[in-house]
Amino acid sequence: EEVEAMPPLLLPVAIILAISHCTPVHASIIELRAGNVDTEKTQEISQIEASLQDEEQRPYLVNLKEVNEDIKGSISRIIHESLEEYIPENTFVIMASHSEIYEIQKLAGVAWVGDYKAGYKVSPDMEKGARKLTVLLGHDMHRGDEETLKFAQVLSESCKIAATMATSKTLLISLKDEEDALKIASCTSNHHPVLWIEERKDVKVWSTPTTGNIQNLHEPKPAIHFRSTDL
Repeated sequence: EEVEAMPPLLLPVAIILAISHCTPVHASIIELRAGNVDTEKTQEISQIEASLQDEEQRPYLVNLKEVNEDIKGSISRIIHESLEEYIPENTFVIMASHSEIYEIQKLAGVAWVGDYKAGYKVSPDMEKGARKLTVLLGHDMHRGDEETLKFAQVLSESCKIAATMATSKTLLISLKDEEDALKIASCTSNHHPVLWIEERKDVKVWSTPTTGNIQNLHEPKPAIHFRSTDL
């Protein structure tokens, strides 16, 4: 039986339309205050040798095809946390272990998963001469004051600084005149629980009997558009 051939000029158009139809629609640019991440040019996380895997919580960028309650619920059930740190477009910073993030990566509603690198955590407005820093920790509903105090001690010893707790999600660092704020921020950013570091200016702190809040009155919008009321 003779089959009529498609006209040569129409074939490329048909292929393009098929590709466009099958490609998920999602934002490829994740806008961070410390720089943009192009998911089409930045390598996704990949499986690593089993001998190197552990269950330590690390921060990851999880880019969704679209934000809806179904995919948010699926991720929350894996990490046993609510999704708090949102970045336009369609992206969350998620604290997860290796096994959890690989499970998240396989979800149908997830477009791309990448490391939330240390370089993403430091405000581009940071200057060497800054004397006070605010350190925001990633969301962890299981982290109380005791765990935050322990991390402040670990950070202080590791970076040779004086880190103190402001809230269960916020640390304050006071630097000596001879200390380089950029080097301290770089050291601090290498610790997994840290989400964001910026210079502390004109800070107003207040608290209630059950929780503490910290608000930076004159800084520009943070790296993450928080849904939490902690900042």
